[in-house]
Amino acid sequence: MQLNCELSLRFMDDFYFFSDSEDTINGDFVTVQKLLGDKGLSLNPAKTSYGDEVQTDIAQQVDAIKVGLLKARRIVIEVSGLEISLDNEEDNQDVLTDEQTDYLLNLLRNHDIDESDAELVLVLLRDHGEDVLSRLESFLRRFPGLSRNVYHFAKYVIEKEELSSLIHEFVSDEAYATEDQLFWMAKLAGSVERNSQIS
Repeated sequence: MQLNCELSLRFMDDFYFFSDSEDTINGDFVTVQKLLGDKGLSLNPAKTSYGDEVQTDIAQQVDAIKVGLLKARRIVIEVSGLEISLDNEEDNQDVLTDEQTDYLLNLLRNHDIDESDAELVLVLLRDHGEDVLSRLESFLRRFPGLSRNVYHFAKYVIEKEELSSLIHEFVSDEAYATEDQLFWMAKLAGSVERNSQIS
């Protein structure tokens, strides 16, 4: 009741104060120290920090290459729209540096890849369809939410027969496929069949 900041959060012995005013934060900080002092307790200076310090620490820890990749992802999506489908391959090549491409290929080789990294691979590694093809089934099984991304990525895979086999295997063997996955796999199967008829 004695705090003046616009928002405060407390969980066990962790306190967070939020305010646009640094004076308000400082005032509440002093109030909490007094209240703790009345109980014979004190704050741990090593675990106490202001937002700017926290943000600086986080910014220093974030991998610079990944930051660049996230920017490239945004550019690709903005240029190509939600469909994630650039027709001009040169535009895609201009988005990534060699270092970023190598980084993504290393992510792809990591069997413990997380969902956000897998999404980066699907959005940005379109010039490496054959490399990614070998991991598509794993992505489908581990990350059901990326089924739409798999669908949009698949148009960059040259080996349509191998892709077709992958879809068939997944739909046949996957007892727990979600409705969303079945929708995107059916759509993908239809587009693979159309492309096979055209060629």
